[in-house]
Amino acid sequence: MSRFAEEPGQQLLIYFFDQTRKEIQQMAAALNITLKNPGEHAEMDDLIFCNAFSLNQYLFPGITKVVVMEVHPLHTKNEAIVQHFTNQPKLEIEFHMGFDEAALKPFNSERLSELMVKLGMGENEPIEHSMVSKSLENGLTKLEAKLKNSHQDIRSSQEEWVVANKL
Repeated sequence: MSRFAEEPGQQLLIYFFDQTRKEIQQMAAALNITLKNPGEHAEMDDLIFCNAFSLNQYLFPGITKVVVMEVHPLHTKNEAIVQHFTNQPKLEIEFHMGFDEAALKPFNSERLSELMVKLGMGENEPIEHSMVSKSLENGLTKLEAKLKNSHQDIRSSQEEWVVANKL
C-alpha cells in the first residue's frame, strides 16, 4: 500500500468485495495514507478508491494508474475494468492478488505458494509474466463457464462468494 502512495500521479485503487474495502481502509489508516472517494476533490498525487461495480457512476480524468486490489472469481468482471478504461490507452492497469485469495482456491493455490517458496521468492514479491497471467485468465474463464450464469452475486467477501457458489 505504501508503494502506491509513494508513486507519483493520481492512482485509482479498485476493489470488488466489501471485506477488501475494509482491509484497504485499515492499511491506509495504519500507514497514515489518505484515501479519497470518487467524486471528492483529489490532488495530483492522491489515492482514490472505488468499488468496481460503481465505476460507471464516476469519471476519473486525472488518474495515471489503475490498481485492482484483488481479482474477481468471474473473468468477465475483471475484463469489465479493462474495458472501462480502453479510451485511455496510456493508462497502466495492474491486477494484484495473493495465492491466499479465495478466488484462487479452485486452482490449488496452496501448491503454487509452496512452489514459489521453493524457488526462493519472497512472500510479497510480484510475479509478472505473461504466461502466469494468461494461465490465471484461462482458469477464471473456465471457472465462469462451469458456473454458466447460475452464480450467486455475493459482494461481502471472496470467501463468501466462493462458498455460495460451491467452488
